[in-house]
Amino acid sequence: MMFYFLIILGGALTFGGFIKRNYEDKSDANYAMEYIQVEEEFKSEELNDLKTRLNELEKTVFTSLMVLENMKKNESRPEEINDEQIEVSGIKFEIEEDEKKLNDRSKTVEKLEKQSDILIAKKEMPDNIKSFLDYESKGLNIQEIANVMGIKKGEVLLLKNLSRHY
Repeated sequence: MMFYFLIILGGALTFGGFIKRNYEDKSDANYAMEYIQVEEEFKSEELNDLKTRLNELEKTVFTSLMVLENMKKNESRPEEINDEQIEVSGIKFEIEEDEKKLNDRSKTVEKLEKQSDILIAKKEMPDNIKSFLDYESKGLNIQEIANVMGIKKGEVLLLKNLSRHY
């Protein structure tokens, strides 16, 4: 009797498993189809958005190229060109202001370079770097310099790297 009960129970559980598996496969397929539809809708919206952006960029680039060509053609007639700004289909090109900004930036860079040169010139070489360079000029290797100076080899290597800045 126990044998028949186990066989029937095993068959029922196996049958129930197949039914559940079939149901899960159908629900997974429905989910996959819904996901694909949503993804296609999103892609089409994104594609339309990208197309409109591309068209706007093409118009902007085309108009700027036309402005540049007109400027090149009209170089011989400077009285017709307004030096302060050129407007084509709503796009303003401010020439003089950009040149002024560029000149101001270059002047600022030159000032900073002069200041950095002054700061570099004011730096004095530390005593330990001077002694390291003296020992190195005498022909001592790094380990010997470390022993003479009473510091570790890594510190001597650090001094060697720092000495390049002086």
